[in-house]
Amino acid sequence: MMNRIPTIDGTLKFSKIDQVGVVVKDLDAAMKYYTSFFGMGPFRVIESAFTDMTLYGKPADFKIRMAFAEMGVVSLELIQVVKGPTIYEDFLASRGEGLHHLGCYIDNMDDALQKCRQAGINILQSGSAGKVKFAYLDTENIGGVILELIQR
Repeated sequence: MMNRIPTIDGTLKFSKIDQVGVVVKDLDAAMKYYTSFFGMGPFRVIESAFTDMTLYGKPADFKIRMAFAEMGVVSLELIQVVKGPTIYEDFLASRGEGLHHLGCYIDNMDDALQKCRQAGINILQSGSAGKVKFAYLDTENIGGVILELIQR
């Protein structure tokens, strides 16, 4: 059975990438590495406080620690799983640490997700934190990396 690759022409348009997400096993060690080796930082660490979480379309309960550092107009996001299951754990199990997703800010999450569904793009994981909503799209087979939509 062949995997169907969705037709995505014009589904979503972005002017830039806002975030680069890297999954790590140890957030503190990763921050130390990126600071000492690349001079990145300072990092802002956040413990997840998500609501309305889903994983592969079903209700989910997970916790992560994130660290953000600005790299010009793009943020580096380091992610460590505290409690799963999550798509980050799946990534670690299949590939180890590394580039997980590219993130783009959008204005209307509901509209963007409706367009994605119509184009045949599934939602891998989603949730919200206060007024911020996020959704990871099943785009790895299309462009080689997962795309995260972020509405602030």
